[in-house]
Amino acid sequence: MRVLVSGFGPFLEEKVNPSESIVSFVNSAGLNRPKNWGALEVRGVILPVDFDEAFPQLEKIRAEFQPDVVLSFGLASGRSAIEIEQLAINFRGAIDSEAPISLPTTLPSETLINDLLARGIAARASMSAGTYVCNHLFFKLQDRLRFTRVRSGFIHVPSFEHLPWPQLEAAIDSIFTTFAAENTFRSALLKR
Repeated sequence: MRVLVSGFGPFLEEKVNPSESIVSFVNSAGLNRPKNWGALEVRGVILPVDFDEAFPQLEKIRAEFQPDVVLSFGLASGRSAIEIEQLAINFRGAIDSEAPISLPTTLPSETLINDLLARGIAARASMSAGTYVCNHLFFKLQDRLRFTRVRSGFIHVPSFEHLPWPQLEAAIDSIFTTFAAENTFRSALLKR
């Protein structure tokens, strides 16, 4: 199973973006990645915090890599938990006048949240990815992939002040372990 991970670089007063650290971590994991990630092939990309550039850059890498899952991460500095975004909103048709008003995540939100909570990591579902580049990217991604088998969604992470790196690293491990277990289960079903 191929997993594409995106995060954003620094923006405004946020000099350190945890989503950028997530991408750096998955890209550097290489041969040292956790064994519980199984046969996942993971690639990460850091995107600019720019309405016009973020999605085209993600789409270019996605088209080349052909992932089964796209996980986009972003910083929500005012939040204290990892939040799996449930809906991407097309505010008043401003993103795409021909597209629906909202599109849902296709990630296994409940499983991801339960697995994070089981590790003692604060996590919950969120109904708002905000009104900035995070929601814009999320909507464009969901619109692009809505008639495909690719699972995709957006996950907001708190600042390091609220979720220090060791806990965030454990959260990323939990998320990838969830997808690895799902991949193992699907592979076993296909062998029957």
